[in-house]
Amino acid sequence: MNRIHLLLQMFLISFSSFSQETAPRSAKKTKTVSFYFGLASSKIVNDNWTNDKSNEIHNPMGINAGVSYTKYFTNWLGITLGLEYATYNTNYRCAQYNKGTNLQTDGLGQQYYTITQADYSYNRSIGNIEIPICLRLESPVSNKTSFFGDIGFKICSAVSSNLVATGTITTMALYPDPNYPNAGYLVWNQTSTNDQTSQVSSTNDYRCQTRSLSFYAQGGVAMPIDNRTHFTASVFYTRALGDINDSEKGTNYVNYLGQSQSYKPSTTTAFGARLGIMLLFGE
Repeated sequence: MNRIHLLLQMFLISFSSFSQETAPRSAKKTKTVSFYFGLASSKIVNDNWTNDKSNEIHNPMGINAGVSYTKYFTNWLGITLGLEYATYNTNYRCAQYNKGTNLQTDGLGQQYYTITQADYSYNRSIGNIEIPICLRLESPVSNKTSFFGDIGFKICSAVSSNLVATGTITTMALYPDPNYPNAGYLVWNQTSTNDQTSQVSSTNDYRCQTRSLSFYAQGGVAMPIDNRTHFTASVFYTRALGDINDSEKGTNYVNYLGQSQSYKPSTTTAFGARLGIMLLFGE
């Protein structure tokens, strides 16, 4: 929420100062075309993964690149339409050792505890084509340099989505050692039929919604290179509105011990920075 507040404050600064008289520009623009590229802390968020304390969650950086067209109706107000490519990635790893608390009995009548050792990871990734449609507010700070802000929505279409799983889950029978009943255990690996290792290895499509809608906000500064070309630097925030899951929708989350949580929706978020070139057209 702090990120949204920062962007909204930039919008308010731009809006409150648009009516102030400024020095005339060397070239009055009526439209602009911008090209930009940036990096973002972009991720797929799900409360089931976060609430499972056996998981270590990592979010690799994503990329964001695109082109946009802005039509100005006044010196400070316009509408922006764009086309972007953005990636979202989340990796969660489970490296845990768990000893069961209840004794069980094998086929020979001997009692044992179940040990579960997990070391696996799941990596989810999405590549989106995104169309931002937003309101542009601008506040000049000199005869050429200006602050700008965009607020609106993105229409998102997933063009790639993958789920890669790797690792192992091993279960073992751990038998109490009769010579040390209070402290020692003896693992009968050679005779126990309760030991098994399952491989976690697959690469599949991560079935997410092919169409989604996201909130979008951006704030930045445009500085002149020449009368018709500006350098831009900006920060932006994006968050999907609604659940992006498809195949997992409504299915309870189950961890490596078989413990279940009620289903939680997934969403995508991104907060990043980008650099670009803005071309001015007009009078």
